Amino acid sequence: MAVAGVTAALGTVTMATAIPAPIASMTADPGALDLGTVVIGSSSAASTVIGTSNNGAFDWVGVELATPPGVISGADAAEFTIDPTPTGACTAAQRLFQANTCTTRVVFTPASAGAKTASLTVSGSASYVVSTPSVNPCTAPAAGGTRIANIVPTCAITIPLTATALAPPAGVVGITPSPATVRTGHTLKVVVVTTNSGGATMEAATTVLTVPRTFRVVNGAGGTRTGTGLSWTDATIAGGVSVRRTVTLRALSATARTADLTTSLTATGVTAAAQAKVKVTVPARRKPVVPVTG
Repeated sequence: MAVAGVTAALGTVTMATAIPAPIASMTADPGALDLGTVVIGSSSAASTVIGTSNNGAFDWVGVELATPPGVISGADAAEFTIDPTPTGACTAAQRLFQANTCTTRVVFTPASAGAKTASLTVSGSASYVVSTPSVNPCTAPAAGGTRIANIVPTCAITIPLTATALAPPAGVVGITPSPATVRTGHTLKVVVVTTNSGGATMEAATTVLTVPRTFRVVNGAGGTRTGTGLSWTDATIAGGVSVRRTVTLRALSATARTADLTTSLTATGVTAAAQAKVKVTVPARRKPVVPVTG
């Protein structure tokens, strides 16, 4: 029996039964990795299983992985890394024969917001092949040829990498009085605006309006009344979304006074509380003029 054109002689008996030349090639499952949506400051990971296949002629024809066994390239390559620590991770010079596999784990750690792409290339060389030098046994079977012990063809498989990075949530709170001056006994409408100016969803956002004793709350816009004013809690506020609330206050002071209306915001993932305040003037109540009669 001979391999693809190789004639073997045993004594006076010559066997020349040709079988296909064994061909090694690399496989990846899955063939593409989507590492999902990740907030800047966090990471995500995904794995692909690297294996080999051949044309079935010889199970001992395999691929020897290169050093290093995987390389990441592309526009956003700096934000993707290979994690060598998992059990069964592909290693340099590892030989994979049919039914053998190893794992390449990729970690995505974004540095900026946006859609990200890169490529993972896992490469190696055929560890034992029967072919001719003009044919790459990693990609196409040879029609025939001679066994060449030292042939080192390059085998490689490319896995596309994709991910999306979001800016972390950023809380902004604002307050707008209209008008800025209100007389005693009159009402003042205050607009409190809570904004997530980041990309990722802001969670457990609590907005507090501190109301000085110069005013009394007439309409709290659904807020919870506290000893010093009002508070609202939003379970989530999506990136780029603002929540507006209009509060009605009544001026109580009988004397001239300038008071601060203060808002503050705390939320999960927002590192510092956002604050804003405005000054509202309550003029002194005018005394009635008593006409003088003679």
